[in-house]
Amino acid sequence: MWLCALAYWQLLLMRDEVKASRQAWYPAVTQPVTKGLTPGQVQRSAFGYVVQLGSSARNTRNAGKVKGRSKGFHVAGRKRCPVIKKAKNLQNRAASTA
Repeated sequence: MWLCALAYWQLLLMRDEVKASRQAWYPAVTQPVTKGLTPGQVQRSAFGYVVQLGSSARNTRNAGKVKGRSKGFHVAGRKRCPVIKKAKNLQNRAASTA
């Protein structure tokens, strides 16, 4: 409920700042509009107003091409570990540990 109230309040605050934009099929207005725009009309025109305000965020930086590994660098091989096999029964296990 509060989000809807906040959105409606922002539309009321923007009402004097935005220019009325009409749909192509609406008739052209010959007399100037003396009363304020409705919230629906403000909502249709709000995008242009917000774009005009701009953003405080910085522009993105171009990443460019990465340098990669230095010349002559070789990746060390993987450490090899001995294979451990389990004995099938207790006699073989005793023989393998002795």
